[in-house]
Amino acid sequence: MITPTDKLKSNLAAQLAAIAELERLVTTEQSALRARDWSKVESLANEKQGPVTRLQNLYRDLLVQAGRHAIGDIVGANGVWQSWTDLLDAAARLQRANRESMALLEAHKGKAESALGLLRPSADARLYGRNGRTGLSAGTQRLASA
Repeated sequence: MITPTDKLKSNLAAQLAAIAELERLVTTEQSALRARDWSKVESLANEKQGPVTRLQNLYRDLLVQAGRHAIGDIVGANGVWQSWTDLLDAAARLQRANRESMALLEAHKGKAESALGLLRPSADARLYGRNGRTGLSAGTQRLASA
């Protein structure tokens, strides 16, 4: 028979495994961002969905198991405090790594927006008018006509 403590240990271990998988994926993502390997970044973003969903479901299950008790109370009462603190430490590492990835993405986004700004025409981007002369001059003067 599975005891509530066994169920709790199993849940915490599964959450820790999901976080470890996400840490691995985020580390790989950071390498791909630095290398500007956008197809790899996109692939990793899709790949991260599985462990994120698993982690969300496990946390929801943990809340159900806790019922109206605080998670800290059931963790302490079931003697799995160390597993819980390991999980919190891993989650904090993952958050730091995720913020680093976000900073890398923001830096690339800024560079891309600057490059796009150079490529977009400005309001008066016509260099030559219909007559083949520059559109930047204030006026033209006709010197002779035939």
